[in-house]
Amino acid sequence: MRIDLGIYSVLLAGGLGLAYWASLPKSDDSETKVSIISFDPASVKELAYVSEDITSKATRLADDKKFWVTLSKVDPKQNKPKDPKETPKEGEKPPEPTPPAPPKVETFLANEQMEELLTSLNPLQALRVIGKIENEKMAEEFGLKDSAQAFVVTSGDPKAPKKLEIKIGKKSYGSANRFVLNTQDNKVYLVDEGPFEKLRKADFRLFERRIVAFAFEEITRALIKVGEKEKAILHTKRDDKGALQWSDDQENANIKPIYRNWLDKVEKLKVIAYADPAQKTALESLQPFLEIKFEKDGTVIDTLTFKKLDPDPSIDTSKPEKDGKPPATLSYWIGSQFLQSYGKIGNNRIDVIEKDIPSVLE
Repeated sequence: MRIDLGIYSVLLAGGLGLAYWASLPKSDDSETKVSIISFDPASVKELAYVSEDITSKATRLADDKKFWVTLSKVDPKQNKPKDPKETPKEGEKPPEPTPPAPPKVETFLANEQMEELLTSLNPLQALRVIGKIENEKMAEEFGLKDSAQAFVVTSGDPKAPKKLEIKIGKKSYGSANRFVLNTQDNKVYLVDEGPFEKLRKADFRLFERRIVAFAFEEITRALIKVGEKEKAILHTKRDDKGALQWSDDQENANIKPIYRNWLDKVEKLKVIAYADPAQKTALESLQPFLEIKFEKDGTVIDTLTFKKLDPDPSIDTSKPEKDGKPPATLSYWIGSQFLQSYGKIGNNRIDVIEKDIPSVLE
């Protein structure tokens, strides 16, 4: 009996040790990794992460390198069933269950980290190959039995279309790697969770906040337009220290620091949200209160259009702010070729820019 127990103990310890060994990360040596599948980054048309509470889908725009992300999130706390305050009396109908809260959906342009995500799929490499799922116990051991998490990549290459669907399991011990099941070969792999995390946390990792793709230092000329008034300014003169400065578009014009100070504030603007369909429709019918056309060596490279939306259809005016006042109905938006839409800007950021417009146009 003692011999049998000893044998079982050894086997159990060995099994646990093997599972622990399988979960350990290896060194970052490409020769020790195994390629699961490879996607040409230019051919990828769609990536998706799906779980019980989150659906995050990145779709490539037609004939473009850019991706738009649609993120749908459900707050688990909002949909948590509540205990009834009172037990229904005999003969009374129990109260109707509270309907689940709708998911919060937002759509936004993907930033430069999307390129990193695509590169990580060329190829998608495994740190370890665990093997095929042989039974439910094995699936449960790697967190794959009841997992609702999945990662799907779709390639639009007409010559060799590909689709990869991965079921995501639990993390390995003491690392940021995860066990996954490739549904094509039914094998379990240990992979870096980076690509999944970028999509799962797309509102933090992939949200494009820039208003243009270039630095203002590259600009050689700008045309500022407010209603019927226009003013052209040049970015070709240098100060005593050799730094580029702005001046009027005239011969022998002096450097005007106000232009640089004002445009520095414009360059620092960041997008905090993207227009939903109702907002976009309303914005497209409005004339801009400010327009800035940027040129580089005689070529227009982008145009910023500034618009005010009042009232903003997305603002719920029935909800008071913390100080008891109704929320402001005015919102500020920027459009550009880079954004291919309208990006919302914080009111406190745009106020000072709007206030200084008369001085800039003098």
